[in-house]
Amino acid sequence: MAGVEDNRRPQRSVTVLITNLDLGGAEVQAVRMAMGLAERGRRVRMLSLLPPRAFGRELAAAGIPVLDLGLRGWATLPSAVVRLYRELRRHRPGVLVAFNYHANVLAKIVGRLAGVKAIVPSIGTEFFGGRLRERLEAATAPLAPITSTNSELVGESLVRRGIVPRERLRVVLNAALVPGETIGPARRAALRAEMGGGEQDLLWLAVGRFESQKDYPNLFAAFGELAARHPEAKLVLVGYGSLDAEVRELARTSPAADRIRVLGKRTDVMDLLQACDAYVLSSVIEGMPNTVIEAMAAALPIVATNVGGMAELLGEGDCGLMVPARDAAALAGAMAQVMGLDAAARRTMGERARARMRRRHGVEAVLDRWEELCREAMAGGGRPGGGRHGGVHE
Repeated sequence: MAGVEDNRRPQRSVTVLITNLDLGGAEVQAVRMAMGLAERGRRVRMLSLLPPRAFGRELAAAGIPVLDLGLRGWATLPSAVVRLYRELRRHRPGVLVAFNYHANVLAKIVGRLAGVKAIVPSIGTEFFGGRLRERLEAATAPLAPITSTNSELVGESLVRRGIVPRERLRVVLNAALVPGETIGPARRAALRAEMGGGEQDLLWLAVGRFESQKDYPNLFAAFGELAARHPEAKLVLVGYGSLDAEVRELARTSPAADRIRVLGKRTDVMDLLQACDAYVLSSVIEGMPNTVIEAMAAALPIVATNVGGMAELLGEGDCGLMVPARDAAALAGAMAQVMGLDAAARRTMGERARARMRRRHGVEAVLDRWEELCREAMAGGGRPGGGRHGGVHE
């Protein structure tokens, strides 16, 4: 029986390859998937091309080993590839799931060379770095039985641009965690004070990487217009990234600088969401943003640019408002519209957002979908692109 069990064990094993184990949206989803599948009895390993920067304690507590493949730049790429190949040959995972562009491409190429038959790359954003990257993603698509994405709208864009064939594309919505407990009045008041807001102020929260795709200049321009009309408006930014200095300088030089707080990197985002009154996103590129899903889970009204899967996420507008990207006047107008609602109407909008999130983004439903994709990829293993036909769907 021991031999039979050994033969079956790889069928229950999943290796997750990620470019950088950090606090970004794709990384959060990869960790939630890995921990959820581990709880369901699968043996899960995580491989990070770059040095892991987050989730170490959580993954260790879940019994999930994490390996740094040692990528530190182009000079170390060959050694990182060799190490990836050896890891895959040694552990022979039943399924190899990849998140982020570099991990996607290496998973397909190195995974095939290492003999992994079930490979599932995951494309989590509509645009990911130019035509050359798109061509390489498309050229390697036949090496994977199926490719996942997190949005119907993003999936349609990927198909239309020839990046992934429709018959190989599957949609797995992002999973959201509903706050386990509502923060108490004392904690809420303390957080609002830290964010520069009193009970009479309306706190807008924006959470995300400090990178160009989030278009913080547009957000600051919009908030400048809003603050001129609404002295009770306050803006709070949470995040970090390569544009950290630029974001802080924009905040410092804004005409509304006294009403903007940049908190930087935080680990208590769910508490901050519960302490704020509304959520704003100004991105020019997105997939299915976790931050908006989590704001919906916290029952906040949303104002966001209509990019990626945002229209799919917010539905018909009863959960929040959408505006064109790079349009500061429109963003300011939508924020003013939400501020023009009374507190009860804002609460109603937020509760609709939470109800929609629970229907579509519950953790167990998303894990069921990942289990389905793992089985499908294994059924198509050995025949690149040979998974069960079925186009973009939930």
